[in-house]
Amino acid sequence: MKFGLLFLPSGWKGTTDHAIYHQLLEQACLAEELGYDSVWLTEHRFTQYGRPAVSPLAAAIAARTSRIRIGSSVYVLPIHHPIEVAEDAAVVDILSNGRLEFGVGRGYQPEELEAFEVDFDSCRERHNEALQVIVQAWTTGYVEHQGKYWRIPRREFRPLPVQKPHPPIWQPIVSPGTFEESVSLGKNAIMGSYMSPLSRVEQAFKTWFETLERHGLRRDALHTASPIVVHVGQSDAHVRRACEDSYVWNARTFGSLLESGRPELKRYYAELTYESIVDGCTLSGTPERVREQVAWLQSFGMEELVCLMNLADMDHQAVMDSMRLFATDVMPYFR
Repeated sequence: MKFGLLFLPSGWKGTTDHAIYHQLLEQACLAEELGYDSVWLTEHRFTQYGRPAVSPLAAAIAARTSRIRIGSSVYVLPIHHPIEVAEDAAVVDILSNGRLEFGVGRGYQPEELEAFEVDFDSCRERHNEALQVIVQAWTTGYVEHQGKYWRIPRREFRPLPVQKPHPPIWQPIVSPGTFEESVSLGKNAIMGSYMSPLSRVEQAFKTWFETLERHGLRRDALHTASPIVVHVGQSDAHVRRACEDSYVWNARTFGSLLESGRPELKRYYAELTYESIVDGCTLSGTPERVREQVAWLQSFGMEELVCLMNLADMDHQAVMDSMRLFATDVMPYFR
């Protein structure tokens, strides 16, 4: 089993942007030192829920590390020009000597999309068209596209990524239709969403493997990475002190940013309590408790657990301590 870290930095408690980004870099370097397999960077803007600028941050991590994989989770393609994304991601792949995991998504926050004059109903089409342009650029060395949203005359494309034919492509898998889309297009799966019930994870993997089989593919033909909120502490009381405010704030804020057409989901996040989050949505507790939970996840085929520890302005030292405990008292049991 592989283990990664996902970063969703915020500053709602007053942490400065300077501190947020430098703490993240320190945590990424520690992740490599401790033996984590990957770090994944999120893209959000206009609120305290996350930060933008995946490419420069990925390049900074690449310059400070030598082994760990660097993933985007995700570039929100509808709000970017595809050539710009293709160029920036290719440079990250070059600077990291071929360590980029290229995660892309359509976006789910209406206010974020509308600020870039992207209609929410068009974001799936825009995403698919943008990805088509990016893959063409990377695999042929030129771009030429006449589509609904972008019209690009034939031009030579540079630079080309190190990985051939291109860096691994990932997409979030949440709704039933995305399982079929991901497998049919040969994209790896970022499986699940933050703080959704862990009880759904087993069924999601069952659906994933059934979809692979239906397409005549082996279980290892495509890969999965599963982001889950994780915090390891010496006691439940220690975990609560470190996590309660951040867990509840994250749930409330995430729910408030969803589109209005999903009232049941918005209500779910609005009503989550610290107890329900710890018991049903995260891997939180002592090393012994978290090991039991990870063993359960491994039992139905989880390939890579991506631990979301840097969550909602959580104390930097608490995140580092949790990273160390997880690396020494959990990870070795599953290698």
